[in-house]
Amino acid sequence: MRLGGVPAAFAARIDEIEQGPSVWKVVHLDLSDTPTVVLALASCAVALHTLNLNRCRALTDVSALAGCTALHTLELTSCVALADVSALKSCAALHTLDLISCQALTDVSALASCAALHTLDLSGCLALADVSPLAGCAALHTLDLSQCLVLADVSSLAGCATLHTLDLSYNDVITDVSALAGCAALHTLGLSECSALADAGGLKGCKALHQLDLYHCQALADVSALAGCKALHTLMLYGCGALANVSGLAGCAALHTLDLSGCSALVDVSALAGCKALHTLNLSECRALTDVSALAECAALHTLNLSWCGALADVTGLAGCAALHTLDLNHCGALADVSALAGCAALHTLYLEH
Repeated sequence: MRLGGVPAAFAARIDEIEQGPSVWKVVHLDLSDTPTVVLALASCAVALHTLNLNRCRALTDVSALAGCTALHTLELTSCVALADVSALKSCAALHTLDLISCQALTDVSALASCAALHTLDLSGCLALADVSPLAGCAALHTLDLSQCLVLADVSSLAGCATLHTLDLSYNDVITDVSALAGCAALHTLGLSECSALADAGGLKGCKALHQLDLYHCQALADVSALAGCKALHTLMLYGCGALANVSGLAGCAALHTLDLSGCSALVDVSALAGCKALHTLNLSECRALTDVSALAECAALHTLNLSWCGALADVTGLAGCAALHTLDLNHCGALADVSALAGCAALHTLYLEH
């Protein structure tokens, strides 16, 4: 549809329009993939609720949006030239903001004034090094900072008391996440592929943490601090090649799902005896692992993957796993005797391919 005076090239897609006495009151406006955007159109939309400007690659600022006081949702994905979002400080109703892959963006200070901001996606903002203004976003619930490759300091996030979901994955410079202990409401945390992260000690104060992704954190050698994460339900540690033991997990009484596959240095899983709620455990490709007797204490264990554990020669300890339903022992080359599994009365599926 075309609005009067607006060239067809803008390809505006209007979901709902109210015609007032002197101005078009646009509620939902899609200008994505528009080669050139005249944001004066948006500035006339006093009732504008949702605006899509994805892939408007020539867009350098959003100054015209300063008058959009009702704006709730703004999408700016892949606006690669966008460097100035200062006008958003007047968008007091802004709830959801998408700035994915805005590669020229370095300053988000204006967002400190967005008191209603709930969901913010800054993933792939390759030049963004400072997120300290986000401490002023009192309502912030979900924050994606994955692939922010120069972001090294996340200490300011300690001020985000309502933060529920945070993704810091794919970052080679973050070494310290201790500030996250101040995020009392933090439920889901992504730190996968953070290659410089060697210590998860800062997470011990995250009492509400339910899901934690730390996979392929190649420098991570110590997870003892996770003993303080009493609510932890799902933990992904696969591919953490420096991890030799999981001693801290003994305190994770609520842990349900644990993936340690590909932890090639892992030799000690005795701490898992304390994980009474453990249901699903993946230890595939833990090539140094020889002893799994501690798993006999995991009364709720339902699914266990020990495939490609080439040094494992003894599974007698598994006879105590009364709830074990599925067991994968494929390619366990040193394993010659599985007679002890006769004690696994609930065992339904067994893989023994060599």
